[in-house]
Amino acid sequence: MRYIKTLISAACLVVLPAGLVAQDMGGPPQPPAQQQVADVSEKDLNRAAEAYVEVIQAQQQHQTKLQGITDPQEVQAAQQSANQEIEKLISDAGLTIDKYNETMQAVQVDNELQQQFLAMVSKHQQK
Repeated sequence: MRYIKTLISAACLVVLPAGLVAQDMGGPPQPPAQQQVADVSEKDLNRAAEAYVEVIQAQQQHQTKLQGITDPQEVQAAQQSANQEIEKLISDAGLTIDKYNETMQAVQVDNELQQQFLAMVSKHQQK
């Protein structure tokens, strides 16, 4: 279970900065303790868990490919390809990038939501 929590944190850190985060709407970001938790439906949470499992697998595959690339242009092309694949995986799960990011952020700050998410991730990993 602790391994999955670490994966969630790692995936959020990898996915969110990879150009998939919604544009900042202005104003300074709120500290985590003051962030409001988005209202996440069980359906969206399940979709995010499904996408998360696929995203982690895709990230691992692309990371392996990147290790052998030394040309900066090839690295950039591979990263763009990875981002496009990740966006498609999220879309195929039935979520927009914004909704996925919102859900993942809520999972990070709400322990109860995180427990539900982890259970759903486990279920999707067993498929």
